[in-house]
Amino acid sequence: MKVKFWGTRGSIPVPGRSTMIYGGNTPSIQVTSSGGEQIFLDAGSGFREAGIDLMRKKSKSKIYLFMSHFHWDHVLGLPFFPPLYDENNAVQIYGMANNQKTVEEVIDLLIRPPLFPITKAEFKASVTFENISPNDSVSLGDLTLKTFEVNHQCCTLAYRIDEGNKSFVYITDNEIKYSKLNPDSLINDIAEHNAGMIEFCKDTDYIVHDTTYTFEDYSNKIGWGHSNNLSGAILSSLAGVKNLILFHYDPEYNDEKVELILNETKAFLKKMGSKVNCIASRDGLELEV
Repeated sequence: MKVKFWGTRGSIPVPGRSTMIYGGNTPSIQVTSSGGEQIFLDAGSGFREAGIDLMRKKSKSKIYLFMSHFHWDHVLGLPFFPPLYDENNAVQIYGMANNQKTVEEVIDLLIRPPLFPITKAEFKASVTFENISPNDSVSLGDLTLKTFEVNHQCCTLAYRIDEGNKSFVYITDNEIKYSKLNPDSLINDIAEHNAGMIEFCKDTDYIVHDTTYTFEDYSNKIGWGHSNNLSGAILSSLAGVKNLILFHYDPEYNDEKVELILNETKAFLKKMGSKVNCIASRDGLELEV
């Protein structure tokens, strides 16, 4: 299983000199199975570049898009995805029904005038929609995808992808639950309030987790539906994860700030005596799971 990050930023794209190392595209991750299945997780601004890459390679395999949720930063690349305008392609879009609307109905609301000049009727590819729920399982070739509902207002899914004895977990836009903003009690607090999520992530090779804020900045963002780097580190340790990948950075954070978060997280894991390796995601990062 190969993984490529096309967008790693949260909330809004932030191109420019201050984000040249870690990138400014919003979330989109490509997973390619050993059998060639093409899976994408979210369709943020990085999804457009992924589509350009697929067209350049003349890849005509079916494309599977799994949406965590439908906030703007996770969908804004969808109507700019070139394979949608090629009749030789087939795209299947999965997501969780939102406020009693199906996935297709949500897409219809987003891609239509006056928000966008065309509707999805202009897509030339064969596009189908699939509503999925928490605790569902989807098999695609040698891959199995499992879902888990996370803490981000309404209707947001995490995905666990297993292929053989390898696994990859994607948890974006999730506020890890705990009762007190006290670093000394965080481990027990997080273990108590996140048992289901810890089990969902158990022993995975890689977890991509929402680390939008530093622990210090998070104190002013409680209830916003996002996590900080230290709670992400603790969750990963409790789940026995091998590698934590920091993700969904605050758009106010420049490359220097992301580097500081990475170093702080590594130091915190070391202090805990954790064996979890920590990586900072960046646009263009490629992994072999």
